[in-house]
Amino acid sequence: MVTVKTGPNGDVLVETFSRQPMVYLDQWALVRLSEGSDRRERFLKVFEDKGTLLFSWTNVVDVAATSGGTEERIKGLLDAIGEHWFPIEMNPFT
Repeated sequence: MVTVKTGPNGDVLVETFSRQPMVYLDQWALVRLSEGSDRRERFLKVFEDKGTLLFSWTNVVDVAATSGGTEERIKGLLDAIGEHWFPIEMNPFT
């Protein structure tokens, strides 16, 4: 989870927090879990008590390239996860 707050001197404070297990999903898994199924509901139930979804720029690009309502279903899945996600950079050179 990432929160942005304003400090007492007007500074911008960025706080990060994650819960175990931390999960990264490829595009195919996001698509399958976004479809209305028992699997989706079981996956979302984990985030009620624990878990952090890791989300990369690769995920952003892949979701942006989807069509036929898939992008809206994935957005619905991410909205259901709520604040329990964390942005990551997938670059082995940094």
